[in-house]
Amino acid sequence: MTGNTAEQLGFTGELPTVALADLLQMQNQNSFSGALSIQQGQHKGAIYFKQGEVVHADYGRWRGLKAVYIMLGRGQGQFSCQAGMAPSRQTIDMSMSHLLLEAHRWLDELTDKQREVLFNDAPAERKMNRLVKKLLPIQGVEYAVLFDENGQPHEDDSNAALRLSAQGDLMRQNGSELGKLLGLGELRSGLFSGRGGHMLLLISNLKALLVSISSQKKPQGVEAAVRKTLMDH
Repeated sequence: MTGNTAEQLGFTGELPTVALADLLQMQNQNSFSGALSIQQGQHKGAIYFKQGEVVHADYGRWRGLKAVYIMLGRGQGQFSCQAGMAPSRQTIDMSMSHLLLEAHRWLDELTDKQREVLFNDAPAERKMNRLVKKLLPIQGVEYAVLFDENGQPHEDDSNAALRLSAQGDLMRQNGSELGKLLGLGELRSGLFSGRGGHMLLLISNLKALLVSISSQKKPQGVEAAVRKTLMDH
């Protein structure tokens, strides 16, 4: 099938009969402008092209690069192409080769817990706090958990939430003790960095929020996006 035929008529197919990465490269070579619609089980998404380059993507609660990465990670499904469809905004400014390289790196660095959260459809009925759902689409946010004064996750029964809430509760206790020793009062927020990534801790009177941030992102930028989302909530 030629690039011109695809642009005029569109086409459909199955993944991974045609690997999604190969399909993206083919559209890049054809300088395709339009939308690639993806159906992966109960999940629907769209990848938008302009002259062969990806400029935007939607996939469930995700937007931009993370949406593309997750679609690539899921692999199987159905696709269809519609020429001429334009996105309402641009969220991606990256060459195709760079995008695929970053996607491979991002997927390769996922932990087993992260893969379970992102790709396992079985826990779809698992409880997840509404506020946490709003934070997950933010670029750089790997996971987040809201927990109470006893260190128990609020409205989230996943293993990732249990682990993060335990870490957050320990950080909160240590921060409070340090604040008392230094005469700084109670800890209300903190941004902690290590070799494995960053942790943003925000504390209110009744609940605390811990956000896990990718080591590949500048934590200050992600923190600003998190705080804006919380203000809009």
